[in-house]
Amino acid sequence: MASKLITYAVFLGAIFGLFMGIVIIPIYDSCVVDFAMELTKRDLIRHNVPESEINTTLAVLKGELAAFKYWMPVAEMINLVIYGLIIGGIAHIFHYRVRLKEPAAISVAFLIVIGIYSLILYGVNVYYSGDFIPMLLKYVPLWYILLGVFGFFGLYIVLCSVRGPWDRWFMGGPKHY
Repeated sequence: MASKLITYAVFLGAIFGLFMGIVIIPIYDSCVVDFAMELTKRDLIRHNVPESEINTTLAVLKGELAAFKYWMPVAEMINLVIYGLIIGGIAHIFHYRVRLKEPAAISVAFLIVIGIYSLILYGVNVYYSGDFIPMLLKYVPLWYILLGVFGFFGLYIVLCSVRGPWDRWFMGGPKHY
């Protein structure tokens, strides 16, 4: 049977990811498409692509992104399920191998994952000559980024620390063998 920490993280990732995907659809057309278009345009200009090819590429990209918006809830759900699997696995290791209590193990797991994501974000920002983070914050609201990280963290701590009916739902065995 899977660990409670991993099971709760994957379940919460699926539910929270679906919620975040549904929340992003109203802002998707205006913010995320503009962000992707500007990022692509800056990258193509930086690589000395001719203006006619840039316009063709941006037209194709806009059409592709318009079709992708309806898949956002599923894509966000898959993203957060993987995120939950990683967080749950690290928390499981710290809880059972290092013998930390569940809230401490979850906190350490989040700090490790946030540190790794920060290094990746820093690398992408360096690749784009320091333009990536300001451009991201110009188009994607900060509340959405923070809601994804700290909302998941808070709900995960509550789900693992507070005993409730979900213990029976997830970790209870079959009633009849």
